[in-house]
Amino acid sequence: MPILIMRRLLANKLRQIYCSKVPSRYWMKSISNTNLVGLTVLNTRPSRQARALGQAIDQSGGQQIAFPALVIQPFFSRLAMTILASGQHFDVVIFVSANAVTVLQRLLSDDARIDSEQRQKVATTLAGLTENTTVIAVGEATANVLRSHGLQPLIPEQGDYRSEALLQLPILQNAAKHKILLVKGEGGRNLLADILRKVGATLSILECYRRLPSNADPQHVSAGLERGVIDIVIVTSIDSAAALLAHFGQEQRRRLLDLPWLVLSERMQQTCRQLGCNNRLLVPAQINQQGIVACLTDWWHNEFSGQID
Repeated sequence: MPILIMRRLLANKLRQIYCSKVPSRYWMKSISNTNLVGLTVLNTRPSRQARALGQAIDQSGGQQIAFPALVIQPFFSRLAMTILASGQHFDVVIFVSANAVTVLQRLLSDDARIDSEQRQKVATTLAGLTENTTVIAVGEATANVLRSHGLQPLIPEQGDYRSEALLQLPILQNAAKHKILLVKGEGGRNLLADILRKVGATLSILECYRRLPSNADPQHVSAGLERGVIDIVIVTSIDSAAALLAHFGQEQRRRLLDLPWLVLSERMQQTCRQLGCNNRLLVPAQINQQGIVACLTDWWHNEFSGQID
C-alpha cells in the first residue's frame, strides 16, 4: 500500500481517537478543526508570510515544516527616492504585496539616506494617499497591512488577486485618465505594468525590495524527505520554486519534484512542470490564506477517498 495512503488511514484513526478522548474545552483552544490532521506541509514562504499560513495550518490540525526559500531585502533605489521626494500626487497607488507596504514604511523610518527635508517631502506624498487617492491592494494580507495604517484599500471582490483580475477593477478600466504609482519588489511579473502603459496610464514604478535566495539550512527538510513525512509543498512564486530546488542535491530535488505542489496560478503550474514537477500541481480557487487552507483540505480529504473508504 502506498505510504501516503497508509499515513492517511493512520491520520483518520488518530483524529477519531483525539476527538473522542480529549475534552473539547481543551483541544478547541489550540485546534479550530481537524481537517488537516495527519498532513505535513513544506511551507516555503518568506518568514513573515510563512508565520500566518503556518498558524492556519496548525489550527486545522496539520503540521508544517518551514523553509523560507527566499528572503526579502529592503532596497531603495535613487529613482524610488526621486519619486517619493517629488511631492507629486497620484490618482491611484497599487501595492502588490504586504512586503511592499511594510518595507516601504520601514525604509522611510530608518533609511539614513533620507534627510529631514526629503522626509518631509515624502510625508507630503504619502499623506496624499489618504485623500483623493484610490489605494489598491493585491491580496487580503496586503489590504490588512494597509488598513493597519489607516487606509481603506480597494480589492477585487472575488478574491482573485492576479494581474488580470486587478485590471477588471472599474477605476483601472479608465487607466488612461489616471496618474498611477505601482509599489512592488524588484523584478517579478510585469503584466500589470505593461498593460497599464499600453492603455495610456501615466505610470511610475517604485521598487522597494528584492527577493534573494535564503541561506537557510536545508538539513531538516532533507531529513523529512528521506523519511517520507512531507505530503505536499507550498510554493507561492516562480522565484521561490527555483530557489527551493537550488538548495538541494540531485536526490533530494528528485524527491521534492515527486511530491504534489500547491502553486498560485496556471502560469506557475506551467513553469513548475518545466522545472521537473511530475505530481499534482494544485491551484487554490482563491489566492489568499483561506483559499490555500481550503485547497489543502479538499485535496487531503478527497484525493484518496476512493482508495481508503
